[in-house]
Amino acid sequence: AAAEPPLATFVGATAESVWSEVAQPVLTGYQLATAAGPMAEEAVYGVCFTVHSVDVVVGDLDADAVDTATVVAAVADAVAGGHQVSKAMKTACRVALLSAPGLRLIEGFYRCDLQCDQAQLGNLYALLSKRRGIVLDDDLVEGTELFLITALLPVVESLGFSSELLGRTSGAATTPQLSFSHWDAIEVSPFWRPTTEDEREEMGESYSTYDQDRLTNLARRHIDNVRRRKGLLVEEKIVVDAEKQRTLGRAR
Repeated sequence: AAAEPPLATFVGATAESVWSEVAQPVLTGYQLATAAGPMAEEAVYGVCFTVHSVDVVVGDLDADAVDTATVVAAVADAVAGGHQVSKAMKTACRVALLSAPGLRLIEGFYRCDLQCDQAQLGNLYALLSKRRGIVLDDDLVEGTELFLITALLPVVESLGFSSELLGRTSGAATTPQLSFSHWDAIEVSPFWRPTTEDEREEMGESYSTYDQDRLTNLARRHIDNVRRRKGLLVEEKIVVDAEKQRTLGRAR
């Protein structure tokens, strides 16, 4: 195996001088990593990165005998010669994110205001439940059979909601008024796997396969859909049933 390159550890004024040279590239790498996260190349929120150390490879020089001016000049040349520091910082941040146990996907929610006839409330609630909606309030308009309903609806589930609502309620519900409400985290981890005996018994061993994982893991399904729309690599089966063959015979 190749020998590890000698590293120099500095304190005091030398450490401050080295950090002043790499601070801006480190900040640039951090901004690149948080502007496009590793899961779906989307912005990252609510995270903090801590730089514990900066290792300087001194090459063939004696790490104990290197003076401050030599180190600062070498670091300045390395920073000015390319974007190695920014790339290294970006990679380090992305790896740290993927290794964090609390990594979660964030989705937006709409506030949905609409009116519905009392006879079609069951169909309305069924549709909201199907699209992961949360009913906040439902009030009966005095003297009528209309209900004023306020609910939260995930943005990704809002596509086609209005037309399906009118069809399910036979036109008894008004067109929903949607306004952005807030962001919220999906509780399930996109990389969760059953580990304990109880979890394996409940979920089954087939959960580790691609198809079962995508059907039951909401966060992973959203990530794959976003990556697919952006043309990014998606871990999926290209050939589902390799052993099955189809013979196309000419009709006679």
